[in-house]
Amino acid sequence: MITARKRNNLVLIQHKVLVPGPLNDRVEWRQYAQVWVSIDPQRGREVFDANELSTVVTHAIRGDFMELFGVDETMRIIHASDMNYAYGGSPAGWAIRSDARVFDILAVMPSFEDRGDVMISASEKGMRYGQLPEDVPQ
Repeated sequence: MITARKRNNLVLIQHKVLVPGPLNDRVEWRQYAQVWVSIDPQRGREVFDANELSTVVTHAIRGDFMELFGVDETMRIIHASDMNYAYGGSPAGWAIRSDARVFDILAVMPSFEDRGDVMISASEKGMRYGQLPEDVPQ
């Protein structure tokens, strides 16, 4: 039996689109869905990469089966810590906050039996949304 979890984090899920350019294709991240999820840190480790020590924390992100249907490992998750904040597409012209956290999706584990929660395993990037290069796939 799956217990209900408190889903108090509004996240934006984006998918990657290659846009043809004059010399090279350009990467754009476009909105796939906005959903309410729970985000829980699961595991942490330190990684020595390029002569620098960094910390990698894996998070379990849980949400409704129907809302997360179609999400896969090629997508990313954007999370602003302010719960009252909405992402893009509003008449007020809101945009994604530059201090929003960015998660790379590592694995998507849906529950097909009872169509309950979907658990997404994701790692948080070391940079915030505003620090990411625009046209480079991260």
